[in-house]
Parts: sequence; structure tokens; C-alpha cells
Amino acid sequence: LFLALFCRLFYLQIISRGKFSDMAANQHNRVLKIEPRRGTIFDRFMEPLAINLDVPSVYADPRYVEDKEGTAEVLSSILDVNKENLLKKLNKKKAFVWVKRKVSNEDAERIKKEELKGIYFVDESKRNYSSDSLASHMIGFVNIDNKGLEGLELLYDKELRGNPGWRHLVRDAKR
Repeated sequence: LFLALFCRLFYLQIISRGKFSDMAANQHNRVLKIEPRRGTIFDRFMEPLAINLDVPSVYADPRYVEDKEGTAEVLSSILDVNKENLLKKLNKKKAFVWVKRKVSNEDAERIKKEELKGIYFVDESKRNYSSDSLASHMIGFVNIDNKGLEGLELLYDKELRGNPGWRHLVRDAKR
């Protein structure tokens, strides 16, 4: 019995060491991509025409939402989203689902006051065009992920988008 136990320990600790070491590294180490802030577009007098504003986005971890029906009701009334679609998202077996991206600060505060379990916020960058319709056809616009779709935003998308960064995270068993 002692010899069998010794052989098994030898196999696990010496021969299979690399496999278990890689498995542990994959469970504890994560690399998170950090999106850069989109560049500002200025006019010839260095007045900003297109800038970034930080706005909250609402997401959920459905595993921690206790009252899915009630949560969907509250969020749909505040954010003006379809209750049935939101309920489908909250019933998914995922750790992350978007509720609504780039909401107003007032709506975010109203949701925070409700203290809903499993509902969280993350700041995202939203493009703001300070001159409203002045030169809007020339400046263009971006989509919800801040990728240029028209005008200068599209033409100089690669330069305005920038290069992403990376953050290395170490987490424990509870993540």
C-alpha cells in the first residue's frame, strides 16, 4: 500500500507536474485587455469638436440576481428597455450580460438607490460632439464601441482609436 501511494505521488508531483502547473496558472492568472480612450478632434483654433465623456453602463451577473422578475421590472421602468428581453438575459447561465450601455448619470443613480443584487456598473467612454450639427457631416460619428463609421472618425479611425493596453490579474479561488 505504501509503495502504491508513493508511486502515485511520484506520478502526480514529478511526471505530471507541468500539466498541473499549467492548469493552476490558467485558473489564477488572467490577462485583461484595456481599451484606450479615443483621441480628440480639434478645429483649427484648437477648440475640441469631438471629445470623450465617461458614462456608466449597466451589466448584470445573473448568478447573483435573486429576484429576476422584480429586477427586470425595476430596470425596464428606469432604463426604458423591454422587460421580456431583459428577463431572458437575466435567466442565462452566464457571469456577465449587458443590461444597457452608456446610460445617463441620473438613471445610474436611480438604479443604485434600488440596491439590486447582481447589478453592477462600469464606466465607458462615450463620444460627445460639442458643436452639435456644425460640420457633423465632415466629423462623422462612432458606434457604441467607439469605432468610426463616417467622416473623419472613419478616415482616421486607426489613429483616433489608439493601441490597447493589457492588465495582468491574479485571482484566488473565489475570483
